[in-house]
Amino acid sequence: MQSPSCTRAATFAAAASFALAMATAASAATLPFAGTFSIRLAAESPDPGAGSFDVTVSLTGSGVALVNGSGGGLHVNSLALAGGEIAGTASTPITGASALQALLVSGANGAGSFAGLSGGPPGGGAMPVLGQAKACLFGACASAVANLVVPLNVVGQGGAATVMDGPGVVGLTVVGAPWTTGAASVSGVTGMGFARGPLSGTSTTAQGSGVVRLVTPIFISTVIPDFPVIPGIGTLTLHFIPEPATLVLLGGGVGALLLGARRRPARISGAAGSAPLARRRPRAGRRA
Repeated sequence: MQSPSCTRAATFAAAASFALAMATAASAATLPFAGTFSIRLAAESPDPGAGSFDVTVSLTGSGVALVNGSGGGLHVNSLALAGGEIAGTASTPITGASALQALLVSGANGAGSFAGLSGGPPGGGAMPVLGQAKACLFGACASAVANLVVPLNVVGQGGAATVMDGPGVVGLTVVGAPWTTGAASVSGVTGMGFARGPLSGTSTTAQGSGVVRLVTPIFISTVIPDFPVIPGIGTLTLHFIPEPATLVLLGGGVGALLLGARRRPARISGAAGSAPLARRRPRAGRRA
């Protein structure tokens, strides 16, 4: 037999999930989100004296995602983002590599759409990153001797982009691929995507507090002898924000549960197989 506290906890969890589902269903076509786009680059030089590095640069933003077209549902069957909702410039120093001193990323997400993100096999789709990354050589980016400019337009989109190093000489090539909620790996650098809802439920991603993380591999080849190959992973994380209606409905459900628990009389169990007995205060004995 479950104790009253266990029963109240189970009832609370069920009511909270129901409140979230009802509030989300009313506005499941659009969900506000807080988002992060990050690029991780990691490489080890074939020359032991040149060192190695592993750095991550992130951009943040927020916006509204169009989820499941114009219909509702808790699985994220499709998701679309407008361009420019995650944008900015960020940099980080590089330590451990003699030639590369800093990484600077400046850009924004392009418009994109994704399909099959939750409730089944890994899904994904194409969304380009508009901008560039700079690997600053022999100094901070503001005072670098030179910059290795990496175009990002193929990242998350697919294809290859080249930067020429003089007439007829390819100085750098970037190869990209679409985004996935599964695994991405390139030259030993890996990333893992996922889609999940509150309490890590995979069938409630489209609720407030749901999270979609997509990853994409990045392969960079250069003419720099110390780092001829620089692999990387792009990561896009969208955290859906509960709307005010969701919070009000959830708060009302929690309040009703707490009030009901407070008003319920305390009970104790009788003998095995008998009905619970109401707790009674013992009477004081009469004096002789």
